[in-house]
Amino acid sequence: MSYVDRFTNDAIENTVHAQDEARKRYTKLILLFVGTASLFPFGCCKEDDRLSFLDQEDKQISLCGDQWDLARSAKVVFDGKKYMTPSGKQHLIDSELEEITNSSSISTLNLSVNGAQKPVWEYSDIKLSDGRIFVCGGITDHNKLSPLKETWLLDPRTKLIVPGPQMNTARCLASLLLLKDGRILILGGQSSVGKGSLGVSEMYDPVSNRIYDFGKLSVPRVSPGVVQLGNGNVIVVGGLTGNQPDKYGSETQSVEILDVPKRQYKLGGNITFQRSDPIVVPYKDNQAVVIGGFVVLDNLSGDAVWQRNWEIFQSESNKKP
Repeated sequence: MSYVDRFTNDAIENTVHAQDEARKRYTKLILLFVGTASLFPFGCCKEDDRLSFLDQEDKQISLCGDQWDLARSAKVVFDGKKYMTPSGKQHLIDSELEEITNSSSISTLNLSVNGAQKPVWEYSDIKLSDGRIFVCGGITDHNKLSPLKETWLLDPRTKLIVPGPQMNTARCLASLLLLKDGRILILGGQSSVGKGSLGVSEMYDPVSNRIYDFGKLSVPRVSPGVVQLGNGNVIVVGGLTGNQPDKYGSETQSVEILDVPKRQYKLGGNITFQRSDPIVVPYKDNQAVVIGGFVVLDNLSGDAVWQRNWEIFQSESNKKP
């Protein structure tokens, strides 16, 4: 599950009113310093001519509205083109997971681990090209916080859940990306919740039903933005990085580019602002639009604010002379 889901599902529902008020005060303060001058001149909010956010019913969400509504938006419209956000895709998956598992809350899934049914938290999931849902990693014990290597395949049509191949690296909160050829890129995540970020990636091939190593990230990270560009390269934007125990880490501005055929990552420059879990959509000339993302205010609690700005990223290798 994404950073957004971690802090807007059970956690946000159970947060007391005083904490919400504190978060609002943090938001007002942080917006003066996170570089939103283009959207907030003199600290005043205004809508943006090039960017808008839509909810699940395609109703527009005000850029000046609640930060969690923006973070959970189903679609963004940039320069007149509509893109589904990770939260929008997640909403569709969650609806199917509820039907498959007969559960009203899918923050925990009951899955087969070592031959026994166990509740799994902090897993990652994504829709395959054939309609099945690929689920990987997570934890089964909030005390030990030991991540899993297991994967599962859930079929919304038959409502069957079958084990998939094991990952080579145990992880929770991994980032997943469906490539144009139908494979699933598995990258980053954590070796345990709040215990630092991972820098290894793997690939799941649904045709052969196997998982294999797919190179190392230049910067270990959890909750980056990930998208495949028109030229086939994958860019990994921002995220949380760090290996300090009991801390979520700090946001990074670094961006790296994955050459898929070569299985090689390389640093490709920086975005202007530090962000975790930004919305990243492909743009013309193999560029990307990077929208929003979180800034963690408190490393121990994970309390965060969502940035209301955007920027266009173009890697050094793609820049014209």
